[in-house]
Amino acid sequence: METQTGIFYIPNILKIVPCLDEVRSVIETKRYGSAVIKIIKQLYIVPNSIHNSLMVRMKEKISYIIVTEQFKKLCESANLKGINLIEEGSSVYTKI
Repeated sequence: METQTGIFYIPNILKIVPCLDEVRSVIETKRYGSAVIKIIKQLYIVPNSIHNSLMVRMKEKISYIIVTEQFKKLCESANLKGINLIEEGSSVYTKI
């Protein structure tokens, strides 16, 4: 998309991978009518589930984008701003 300030790009992560470690992760399940919602309070990834990809979508929670340490280092070396990478196992919840 071209604007007055330049061209912008929208990332579309196509690779979807089942990678949620349901044993180590802290997950709360809620029901809203017939819908079942997973609230991931503490996230762990199954080791080696991402394989050779730098970035994937998590199959279990499609809105989650998972990146590798290599991707993180690429962002840091490029001095990329405006991206917040949260380490596996971190949580914003105080009681889990």
